[in-house]
Amino acid sequence: MSSVSIYTISDFINCGVPIIDVRSEGEYQQGHIVGAYNIAILNNDERSQVGTCYKQKGHNAAVVLGYELVAHKFKDYIKRAAEIAPHKTIGVYCFRGGQRSGIMSELLRDAGFTVIRLHGGYKSYRKYVLHTFTIPKSMIILGGYTGSQKTEKLNQLRLLGHQVIDLEKLASHKGSAYGGIGEAEQPTNEQFENMLAFEWQKIDPLKPVWIEDESSRIGKINIPQYLYIQMRESPLIKIIVPVEKRMDYILETYGKMPVDALYHATQKLIRRLGNQQCHNALNHLQNNELRAWLYIVLTYYDKTYEYGNSLRDQTKIEIISEEDFYLKYKA
Repeated sequence: MSSVSIYTISDFINCGVPIIDVRSEGEYQQGHIVGAYNIAILNNDERSQVGTCYKQKGHNAAVVLGYELVAHKFKDYIKRAAEIAPHKTIGVYCFRGGQRSGIMSELLRDAGFTVIRLHGGYKSYRKYVLHTFTIPKSMIILGGYTGSQKTEKLNQLRLLGHQVIDLEKLASHKGSAYGGIGEAEQPTNEQFENMLAFEWQKIDPLKPVWIEDESSRIGKINIPQYLYIQMRESPLIKIIVPVEKRMDYILETYGKMPVDALYHATQKLIRRLGNQQCHNALNHLQNNELRAWLYIVLTYYDKTYEYGNSLRDQTKIEIISEEDFYLKYKA
């Protein structure tokens, strides 16, 4: 029998049914529940019109305008919901769990759906997300100089059954001035937090989770403060890889990238490299002397990494060779 039930956030995200976000496409792009589909009751332009009407003419006039703008689209909403949830059980939320999700819930109920509506809406979800990062979990931080193939090692650990969270994958960025080259557009910081919380809540608290050593910022993304503090206080495994091997790996990865992109990224380092070293690095790039360019850049990144490590509790740092790492953590 069709019905509408109200769930709290913890029950809602674990209800196991398709979920629709009925906010505007702009709100959805800013951040949404992971896996939710967008069926906007009011699109960006319509939402703006209703907001203006509310300010100029008041609540009742805004409600009337809202219905005038969307009533003719009700059939399309029902059709799209049926495509998303063919078994006709569906979750619905808006920003505060108010009018927009109420309208959609009643519409879908009348169309024969069993509807689960989120109490408090997306706002309650964001509170849940931010609270998630305050819950301590056992971590092992995988460290090493640039080019030590830490991401590849995390992937290997995952295949061996270890718990892993890949922050750079979630952030669509490799974490340096060059980290955005060849990557998809980064999510908003808000959506990054949503995706990270989704992964975080799946972690078994009785087992450690491996995370790559990162600065507090990955491209334009900020790691949540509580989580970053936990990362900095957790044990770190620092893998030692010979510099020539690291350079070979970096050149294999970035040597294929457009020189213009490498040039632009190197220019961003001028304050850190200094005018002369930056000028030398750029000249090497222009002359296709990639190894000489990389040597200058890598010297800077190695020094930066050493400084960051010096701020850690040294008793929690284990230095290990690449060969010994594979022997120790192969299972």
